[in-house]
Amino acid sequence: MAEKINKEDKKNPKQLFVEGNDDLHVIANIWKRTTNDEMPPFYIRDCKGIPNIPTDLEAILQNPAKTEILGIVIDADFALNEHWQSVRNQLIKVGYVLPPQPNPNGTIVEQQGKYPRLGIWLMPDNSTTGMLEDFVKYLVPPEDKLWPESERVLAEIERQNLNLYREKENRSKALVYTWLAWQKEPGKPMGVAIAANFLTTDSELCQCFVKWLDDLFNPTVEK
Repeated sequence: MAEKINKEDKKNPKQLFVEGNDDLHVIANIWKRTTNDEMPPFYIRDCKGIPNIPTDLEAILQNPAKTEILGIVIDADFALNEHWQSVRNQLIKVGYVLPPQPNPNGTIVEQQGKYPRLGIWLMPDNSTTGMLEDFVKYLVPPEDKLWPESERVLAEIERQNLNLYREKENRSKALVYTWLAWQKEPGKPMGVAIAANFLTTDSELCQCFVKWLDDLFNPTVEK
């Protein structure tokens, strides 16, 4: 599905910038699961890493007439304030007015002059440090019995100093992919796991994210 989006919809005036391929597939499949739309009404652009987002954003802002609505989804990582201020400062320079801190429910700014309506979401929840995998943790069914086992196994190998991943930066990745490796069809990517119903979209955080997307890209739809 995501490949079809990329081939057919690059000129869509509604654009969503994401860091990478995992983000693209997770978001596309969340949208499909929660709306039953085969494809989102916006083009999801894989910027191939957060360092490329400022350049891609600058290109949009230099020719804003082609873009009606622009969304940006980036990881907070362990520098939520720094990432927010970096994007905010770039946008303020062209005339946007943004709050000092991100909105916990996702930031949305109306069209500013010639520049498009804008939305920003910092993974996982606009308020805490983390990344896409920290968001995906909320998609694990609450009654799932393998999740606590995944936690236990990681805690044990960390206790014995057997882990080769860095606990602070990569623990969420290790945890999510350990859990995915134990499913009926092991090792599915996160987006495919959503499509296969291994992951749920019922959590409050996921519903908040979908509402942000809907409010951003469908501003005239009756809620």
